[in-house]
Amino acid sequence: MAIQAIEHLTDEQIDDLNRLYQDEWWSRGRKRANIRRVLQHLDLIVAFCDSESKRLVAFSRILTDSVYRAVVFDVINI
Repeated sequence: MAIQAIEHLTDEQIDDLNRLYQDEWWSRGRKRANIRRVLQHLDLIVAFCDSESKRLVAFSRILTDSVYRAVVFDVINI
């Protein structure tokens, strides 16, 4: 499978992310509406999708002050 880096998620990829979250004990129960809200207010994502299908295969989100610190959250993959 060839993968590509992406900077923004499509609606379908948000659905993929929701499914990934539901498979993990630490993120199970998150709601799609809240996931969408998180994506609107974060600093940066690191995400990868299958180049052909565009299905999300890996995701993490980063909060940063853009000077000294960054914190990585939600590292998840298929």
